[in-house]
Amino acid sequence: MHRWLMSEDSAGLFPVRTGTAATAAQAWTEAMHAGAVALLDGTVRHHLAIAVDDELPTFGYSPGRDRGGRLDPVEVRHDLTELLADTLHNLSGSRPELAQI
Repeated sequence: MHRWLMSEDSAGLFPVRTGTAATAAQAWTEAMHAGAVALLDGTVRHHLAIAVDDELPTFGYSPGRDRGGRLDPVEVRHDLTELLADTLHNLSGSRPELAQI
């Protein structure tokens, strides 16, 4: 079983959401999906941090904002989909085609 946490702080001291998954790839996928939701609903305001099988987050993402401080949902989903694909590639050696986050 692989543990994951999604947090706003880079130390992972205040997790927004945690979970477990059967594989590391599933853990990363679940954490990234949870992170996208948290960013877009405002639960995570600035910096998304994710840890899988680690005490400290090893992944960080700070999305760009418009002049009004708003996120572009299409951009956030695209960025996280690409970052997830890269992460899964690093785990498996191949880059899978993913559904958009």
